Amino acid sequence: MTKIITPTIELKKKWIEFLDRNFGYAQDNILPTTYAIDFAPIVSEKNFENARLLLDENSIASSAALYPRKVIVQNKPVLHIGIIGAVATNEQHRGKGYSKQIIEEIEMLAVKQNLDGLLLWSDQKEFYEHLGFGEVGKQVIYSLYKMKRPALKKEGRIEYAWAWDRVSGLYNQHANRVERDLSYWNELQKITSCDRAQWVEPNGNVTAYIGFNRGKDMQGIVHEWGGENSALQALVYGVQQSLDLDGKDLFWLTSPVLSEDPVKVLLADPTKSVIEQSLGYFKPLKPTATLSILNQMWFWGLDSM
Repeated sequence: MTKIITPTIELKKKWIEFLDRNFGYAQDNILPTTYAIDFAPIVSEKNFENARLLLDENSIASSAALYPRKVIVQNKPVLHIGIIGAVATNEQHRGKGYSKQIIEEIEMLAVKQNLDGLLLWSDQKEFYEHLGFGEVGKQVIYSLYKMKRPALKKEGRIEYAWAWDRVSGLYNQHANRVERDLSYWNELQKITSCDRAQWVEPNGNVTAYIGFNRGKDMQGIVHEWGGENSALQALVYGVQQSLDLDGKDLFWLTSPVLSEDPVKVLLADPTKSVIEQSLGYFKPLKPTATLSILNQMWFWGLDSM
């Protein structure tokens, strides 16, 4: 017998154990992290009302969670997007239609909240296309191994931390971005598996920031960045050089439609990308939320989810 319920405090531990097992964290002794750390906002207790668990004989068989966000697109109306995460089904329960059932439950929840569309990341293309999702956005990952030294010497220093109030101000300068209120910034601080660095000028101003690494899926990748171009170049170059001392390397996550990428211009051969792929899958729930609009932008902030 099956039923779909909302997570509770009492079930939280079992739910996180379920997610860790299904996303491979339970078998990984290298990274001291869990799904609950890497994706803190979406599985936080504050978001339980937007999550659903499918129980089979009172055991968690499948799960999914909705995370409503405002997406600001330059010169376009604000979009209310529901990010879907924590989607998993136990191996012994696959093939029973549970994943489809719980995604449809999440979609009904999104409709009730009057959201414009749904967005998720997955390698199950055929499954989600069957549910009405289409590929959206592009991302490119470049190696920073042969990054050139910035021509303009920038005075300042690197700090391996974020002054959250300063960084949030720089983040808000992005023309296209996910709206982040104070509560959301507080949730991001719980993602302790992410390494962070910022450029601090002699007067104490923070003028650039990056976030790199994060749990299992963003190791070695700069997935968050912003700020003044020359400061950002100095920051990335300095961090890359320091990591080289340990035999490590960084990769740069960006968008192929971004007209001015301050770091890409410093790469020895920017035509060679490590990987280029769709950012995710999107299902419009209203006519105004079209794939063509979303394909025009880079989803600043979503990769911190």
